[in-house]
Amino acid sequence: MRVDQYSFTNSFTATTTITLNVNLPSQTAFTDKAETISLTVVDSNGKTRAVTATFVKTPAVNQWQMLFSADNLTSVTQAPGAAFTVTGPPVTSQDPTRGPIPSFVIRALRGESIAEGGADFAASFTFVEDVANGLLSAVSAPELASPVYHLGHGINFSLSDVAEAICKAIPGAAIELTPGTEPWTRYTAMREPLGVRNLREDVGFEPAHSLKMGIAAYVQWLRANPDMWPA
Repeated sequence: MRVDQYSFTNSFTATTTITLNVNLPSQTAFTDKAETISLTVVDSNGKTRAVTATFVKTPAVNQWQMLFSADNLTSVTQAPGAAFTVTGPPVTSQDPTRGPIPSFVIRALRGESIAEGGADFAASFTFVEDVANGLLSAVSAPELASPVYHLGHGINFSLSDVAEAICKAIPGAAIELTPGTEPWTRYTAMREPLGVRNLREDVGFEPAHSLKMGIAAYVQWLRANPDMWPA
């Protein structure tokens, strides 16, 4: 969040950004009451001002819209945060809110043909083992110079890439996707690729699994655990 060149009222030191960490309830429904937070900031003239941040739940899972209001507030520019999608065991749900990979993989293992839209939907799909190892690497690092780190490959993979990886891991799988991002953008917003340079430089961590390797490992786990998913 950017409020002119000053920060919260406990500091009149010139700065360009304010960090606001918010823990929003995960079970909130689209129709529930919005959450509000009152902030006190200092503008570029050194004047104390009250700002209200309102968080409105959207229909998408774990996605909120942030709105600001204040007296004489002329404009607010919001920069979207980046999100990555964790893939792999023990996820066995085909609920679309869990992303396309479990749905596609389980249906392909059943021998079902998949024909739908969404070829252009893309996300930073990251294998669960890499996420766990990345977190452990960060925790064990002697020093973390950056306030925020993103786990991922630094690129987004399209569903066309996902379909190709699944067909390689499951010979005979039939997946045909038409252009567009629906239906998956009904459940999660598409984001720009994650910036992972600081994690690589400060911690020395890189994901060990490519998209194809992660999906192959997920398929192998599902085959080894048939009682964990409805075959």
